[in-house]
Amino acid sequence: MGKKLRQWNKSTFGDQNLKLADIQNSITTLENLSDVRPLSETEKTKLQGLNSDLWEVNRRVEDIWRQKSHQN
Repeated sequence: MGKKLRQWNKSTFGDQNLKLADIQNSITTLENLSDVRPLSETEKTKLQGLNSDLWEVNRRVEDIWRQKSHQN
């Protein structure tokens, strides 16, 4: 049962640690770009969305760790 649940979770939500790293890299890229020149409105909107996504994925990762700690 546990193995099937893990497979379903990964296929449904993906690897949250990879998503977290991808989002952080995208945020860093846009922030570095903003040091060189002002961001366009599209880039600002994307950065806001990425920050929102970062918060959501961080929450999921914390939930996963909390669940794992209760299994022990």
